[in-house]
Amino acid sequence: MAPILLTGLTIGLVVGAIQAATQVNEPTLTFVPKIIGVGLVCAWLMPWGLDRYAGLLRAVAISMVEVSTR
Repeated sequence: MAPILLTGLTIGLVVGAIQAATQVNEPTLTFVPKIIGVGLVCAWLMPWGLDRYAGLLRAVAISMVEVSTR
């Protein structure tokens, strides 16, 4: 979760600094790059997250079998 939040924060700060320097105050100029950046980070982290989720489901299934055989 932290890489996604840090990406949004970093992009927001960079775009905010550029907007302050150019005196352009347009809300969509911060929204669109954040959405694109967060989407790319989510796509990049998807294999890792799915692997962790699959491991959790595997452990839960094994625990359910162990509990049901007692």
